[in-house]
Amino acid sequence: MDEPIGSPAEFFRWEFATAVAGAVLGINPFDEPNVAEAKEKTKAILAKADVTGGAPVASANGVSVFSSRFEGSSPAQVVRNAVASIRDGDYAGVLSYLPPLTEVEAAVLASRVGIRSRTKAASTFGVGPRYLHSTGQYHKGGPNTMVAFVLTGEDETETPIPDAPYSFKQLKRAQAVGDYETLEAHDRRTVRIHFDRGVDAASTLRELFR
Repeated sequence: MDEPIGSPAEFFRWEFATAVAGAVLGINPFDEPNVAEAKEKTKAILAKADVTGGAPVASANGVSVFSSRFEGSSPAQVVRNAVASIRDGDYAGVLSYLPPLTEVEAAVLASRVGIRSRTKAASTFGVGPRYLHSTGQYHKGGPNTMVAFVLTGEDETETPIPDAPYSFKQLKRAQAVGDYETLEAHDRRTVRIHFDRGVDAASTLRELFR
């Protein structure tokens, strides 16, 4: 008989399933060394009080892209070059630190469909920073078959954190940049796409992945 949702037996069932899935995927679900690595990078970024993430490789119309693997004369060209690097057995991962608005998620879905139609590759979608403790370890510690697109933007609010020299806005950006840098440190093909304030991220995403 099925156990009721929330029962200890149901929790154990999913904990056991996680362990089995980890074994199949070739990762240790009881240890997250690369998650800890991303946290350390986040701390280092906050200590420097600079969450910009360095210089972009291309910028236009309020959109900047960052990458050590891909170049291009425009943000769209950099994105196209990254998508073109996808081969059989690869997958694309869209890691979004944008507001979880319906129109943004619809644009991400359209982008993933576009990637699939051109490359036949599967894709995943995670909202940061919450994905860091779910799929984040697999992104960096699993097989090197990922092409990652990290999406960041300018938050509208600047909420202070009690007893901290930085705000929630700065913490969120540092987490995004820290994960981007960790992905690159593990030779993942990664592009960070940053949208300035006032840019329509949803429509721009559709154009970038068109």
